[in-house]
Amino acid sequence: MQSNKSKIPAISLLILGVAITAGHWGVRGALAAPGQDSGATDKAAEKNSHPFLDKAIKAIGGETRLAKLRAGSCKGKLAGKVDGQELSVDGKVYWQGLDRSRVELAARVGGQDMKFLVVLNGDKAYFRENDKSSDLPAEAGPFVKEMMYCMRLPQLLPLLKEKGFKLTPVEETMVDNRPAVGLWIVHEDHKDSGLYFDKESGLPVRSEIRLNDPQGKEVNFEFVYSDYKEVAGVKHPTKLKIKGPQEIGELELELSEIKFAEKLEDKLFEKP
Repeated sequence: MQSNKSKIPAISLLILGVAITAGHWGVRGALAAPGQDSGATDKAAEKNSHPFLDKAIKAIGGETRLAKLRAGSCKGKLAGKVDGQELSVDGKVYWQGLDRSRVELAARVGGQDMKFLVVLNGDKAYFRENDKSSDLPAEAGPFVKEMMYCMRLPQLLPLLKEKGFKLTPVEETMVDNRPAVGLWIVHEDHKDSGLYFDKESGLPVRSEIRLNDPQGKEVNFEFVYSDYKEVAGVKHPTKLKIKGPQEIGELELELSEIKFAEKLEDKLFEKP
């Protein structure tokens, strides 16, 4: 059995991805080259289209608003159990574009207090436990990348319209006792995943993916989004349920103090 300490890095990365999901809705703007108008890119690109996707983009706030939110910060509080022991984590997250993130964590697992820092900067990933810093192991990269990709699908909606994504409707289901419609998403650079929308409102309510963890074990992750609130004209979830493998179980994350900015200081994403 893994120790509590060996599990916390994975949990911290979960929080990082979830918190980015809450605020990092500026995907279209982040994808545009410096000085390039993202609207012009939209017109030039070959587009996918599906009623579920179009309704969801409109329900969240529309592509124009999504394109403005390039960077920002928020706080998160995660609670649940790890191998039957109570887990409580408070965190602060910063994000810039698609590839720069920083998460600061204070965690308590089974009565033990620990502090963590995770920094993602391009293809570099750094981790600090209390006062000890290190690079994240290379084998963790693909697992973390795909887990975060699935978790962030609600804010990647405009990206899903781009060439290279294949969208297939799936059977209607129930999410939190409400009818939901869904799309199966296929792209050559990512694991296949599912994204489901509330049938009435169009808002994203669940995503799912099946991954091989760094030890080669196949595991399922499911993310359930709720309590949408409006920030800067964009609706996004402020609560998330994370359903993972048995040792993680079900975790709940609540987000607050979500703020957006044009650009953050570069030093936030330097190696600690």
